[in-house]
Amino acid sequence: MALRICFVTPEYALCPPFGGIATYTRDAAQWLAAHGHDVHVIVVARRDDRKTLDDGGVQLHQVSPVRIRPRRLLTYASRIPGLGVLREAYCGWDLLENSVGAWRVVRGLHSASPFDVIEVADSYGLGSWGLMGASRWPPILVRSHGYLDLSLQHANWCGARFQLALERLSVRRADFVLAVSVERVEHYQSVFGVEPSRIGSLPHGVDYSAWNQPSSRASRDKGCVSILYLGRIELRKGCDTLLDALRMVHDVEPRARVVFLGNVARDMEARHDGFMQEAASWAEHVHAVPQDEVRHYLHQADMIVLPSRFETLPRVLIEALAVGTPQVATPVNGIPEIVDDGLTGLLVPVDDARALSDAILELSASPWLRDRMSQESRRRARRLFDINDVMARQVAVYRALVEGRSPLCGLVSDR
Repeated sequence: MALRICFVTPEYALCPPFGGIATYTRDAAQWLAAHGHDVHVIVVARRDDRKTLDDGGVQLHQVSPVRIRPRRLLTYASRIPGLGVLREAYCGWDLLENSVGAWRVVRGLHSASPFDVIEVADSYGLGSWGLMGASRWPPILVRSHGYLDLSLQHANWCGARFQLALERLSVRRADFVLAVSVERVEHYQSVFGVEPSRIGSLPHGVDYSAWNQPSSRASRDKGCVSILYLGRIELRKGCDTLLDALRMVHDVEPRARVVFLGNVARDMEARHDGFMQEAASWAEHVHAVPQDEVRHYLHQADMIVLPSRFETLPRVLIEALAVGTPQVATPVNGIPEIVDDGLTGLLVPVDDARALSDAILELSASPWLRDRMSQESRRRARRLFDINDVMARQVAVYRALVEGRSPLCGLVSDR
């Protein structure tokens, strides 16, 4: 039986730049639409370009926030000397406006033709408005990507604590929380107080057949090794440590080449610009590109490096598995659920540039080790992250919610 499903999300991967949540939402929605389900996606943009379009069978609704009057009062008050703290409240109000705007559209669509289930990302508190009046809705599943509470110690933006409060509300009131990793399940139970019966884990899936295409590593023909960093270039991803490690690598293996693929965050601009000037002959920086080009860069790389200080379940490492690109990463949060240390890649301590450079050099010096890890990576991707298996279990969770059964039963897999 086909389901009518609504996604509420802060981003959707139509054009770069976009992150893992955007890519997950588009992949999941298009898989569901291709398998006969009626899928709608609500994404909030703080611009006045509201429109609805068809994206491969998915009805994408780009909506605007609902402006709430006290917002203007908070804006003016925050400019008064001594009342700058109200800027935090202003940004929190901003998040609430986004949620109200999204759920106003959900209500209109649901009134016209009821949804069977609503899936909302926990990020930015988008679920808060709908979950305040959850009795009016069909079952609501919160897809827990779980970033904010990881990054609060590094939070340097206004509204961060409002955001966390709205996310807490979402996970506490949802009918079910579907986390991206086992580590996030344990965290949500201990920090957010989510009962074990209301939470389970399911990773993001990738289209293994599309990603696992034969290719030759171009760098082998040139007698050098290609190192890829893929993602936003920022401190939370350990990019400062990476730059130090790459200098060490170059001192030992000057033929090594590195490609940075992604936009630069403000907290890394000065370091990154200085590095690119000194490493202009062996380092390249490419800004955000479409997904097909991401595959190209992964196929051409001999390894991908992600020395993050905290993560949830980074999709770029799952994509690297599917392509067969060995991984060098840190064992934080959900990363060990992707990278099998010594088999698909190497795990190194956080903030340890020497250990990171040693791991890169170990893979650089061993083509046979990279080949073995490439084969193991593809096997692991197919076994754990193939989108057909992942989405079949996700649909089982939806059906259990609709039928009033425990969604945990739908998460069991024999693979």
